[in-house]
Amino acid sequence: MSKICNECNIEKSVDLFHKRNKIEHKGKCKECIYKISVLDIGKKKCTQCNNEKPLECFSKFKRNKCGYRGNCKECENNKVYKGENENNKICIKCNIEKPINDFYLRKKNSNRYNNYCKKCDYEKQKNYRKNNKEELNLKNREQQKERLKTDIEFKIKRNLGRRLHHALNNNLKKLKTKELLDCSIEYFKNWISYQFEDWMSWENYGEWQLDHVKPCASFDMTKIEEQQDCFHWKNYRPLSKKINISKSNKIDDELIKQHKILSDNYEKNIIN
Repeated sequence: MSKICNECNIEKSVDLFHKRNKIEHKGKCKECIYKISVLDIGKKKCTQCNNEKPLECFSKFKRNKCGYRGNCKECENNKVYKGENENNKICIKCNIEKPINDFYLRKKNSNRYNNYCKKCDYEKQKNYRKNNKEELNLKNREQQKERLKTDIEFKIKRNLGRRLHHALNNNLKKLKTKELLDCSIEYFKNWISYQFEDWMSWENYGEWQLDHVKPCASFDMTKIEEQQDCFHWKNYRPLSKKINISKSNKIDDELIKQHKILSDNYEKNIIN
């Protein structure tokens, strides 16, 4: 014999309803009545520490009648699991007991450790990346695409990296982008802003481009010293995209001279 609960609208056995009298059963099932009573009170008793606490101190758990876990969050976080103690833990992959330092801390629980040891976790991540390469690459491209819209420093760094890769081609690059620039990305951004024409801004970056005052083609990219001179922050300026595309690789000595004066004055003002 069954009955439909007035609260959850689920048909259940009459055994899951309290009796109203000898003949009838109540309209709400036992589970809903218990759940409502807990929610009305707004508190719940922890099954481990036996302290009555507000519902926000408990994690939600649909399979329990009240919709919350029996243990409070504090007790849940402090729970010691099988194979785990203060100094050692058993890896569920290799089944070897190892020092607790051989396990990464979980991100969500600062006092809990992963079930995989560091070695097994590395293999797990490696296999996941191998088996989901296309999906991860697509996700990474989408994330970078969104970040390029809002993070100017990231956009500068990425564009510089691409230009470095293109300019150096097959030559060996031993230094990182920041080391070649000889400054931070923030400093570089301020230097470019300092040279802006009235119509230029970081919002229309793309209508103007980063230009090398002394062209890349004039440097020997097989030499580290020449790489540093080419990609040093003082050798950059913002230039209209149209002009930058049309200009040649010819060295303009007068431009280089004037640009050096400008960069030296900028550096002097920053230091002072």
